[in-house]
Amino acid sequence: MASSNLDYRIENHGDFQVVILVGEVDIAGVPSLKSFVEEKIAAGTMDLVYDLSQVDAIDSTGLGFLVWSRKRVREQSGRLRLVTDRPQVQRVLRLTGLGRLFETYLTLQEALDAPMLPEAGYPDTYPPERR
Repeated sequence: MASSNLDYRIENHGDFQVVILVGEVDIAGVPSLKSFVEEKIAAGTMDLVYDLSQVDAIDSTGLGFLVWSRKRVREQSGRLRLVTDRPQVQRVLRLTGLGRLFETYLTLQEALDAPMLPEAGYPDTYPPERR
């Protein structure tokens, strides 16, 4: 699938559907991507991995898409994991505080092999305590 400067495809990896994103996750590409993912969720996909290891940039629309995805997957009692080794993506997730909402891994294999956690990230209504 292609839209703007964003390409994406889906691969089946056991329990997980892996959405591989390439390029820029931004206002130009997110609407098409969101429709694509919504179709997969409506068809019964519950456990997703977003492979962001080839993402060059992510804007506020892209971040909103990640939060929306987390909410939709959780409504289906599913799991959402992120994969990224890109410093620019890790930095945006860290600076916005959104990184703590997601199970994030450096490689796809780590994401696929990780044990199922009872709760991914922090609860929606309770931010973590500052130490």
